[in-house]
Amino acid sequence: METMIWKRLGLIALLLALPLVVFVGETGRTVVNGEVVGEYQVNYAGTLLAVIAFVLALGAALRRTVSVREDAPPTPGWARGLAAALALAAAAQVLIQAGFIAA
Repeated sequence: METMIWKRLGLIALLLALPLVVFVGETGRTVVNGEVVGEYQVNYAGTLLAVIAFVLALGAALRRTVSVREDAPPTPGWARGLAAALALAAAAQVLIQAGFIAA
């Protein structure tokens, strides 16, 4: 069960790290009289990966166990806490990659 927990949390962390190196989106800059008055950047792939990571992390934090068996032992509290922290990081990543928060 420990390896299952680490695989799932590792996958979530990887999905959160990928948008930092992969950019599939658009950027724009508005220039008036030679001065930059507005910039934006939207990473569509990053937003999608962050949403997937959020769903996986929230599911891991709220489920009683990572196994589908009824008699499986419950997921340890540290793993559920880490999954909740990753869910918060994924929610922030969604907002950053969608361009709502400047990073």
